[in-house]
Amino acid sequence: MKIEIELVKAVEGVHWSGLTQPADTQPQQHPTNTKDWNKIAIEQDKEEKEDKNQDTNPDDFFKKLFAGADDDVRKAMMKSYQESGGTTLSTNWDQVKKGEVKGTPPEGMERKDY
Repeated sequence: MKIEIELVKAVEGVHWSGLTQPADTQPQQHPTNTKDWNKIAIEQDKEEKEDKNQDTNPDDFFKKLFAGADDDVRKAMMKSYQESGGTTLSTNWDQVKKGEVKGTPPEGMERKDY
């Protein structure tokens, strides 16, 4: 059998080393946490909303660029991205339509064709 007893401290911040305390000792006072966690959560929500309003995600930038582009720019973007293996993105169709777009990997990396 198990019995659970939940006790509430009469004075906040008192540290109990056991259930009983000798009458001649003073209780130890520990600092209480006075942070208002609800206020912190509200501030954090505001910051997250502000972050969402800003274009911090590169994908969002490219989506807007692609959506607002004409057909030639879209063709150039798709062709250059596919032929370069995702390392080059060009919006100049006149240059891209002349031939294959060569991929240029970042410095210190090597491009592999799969």
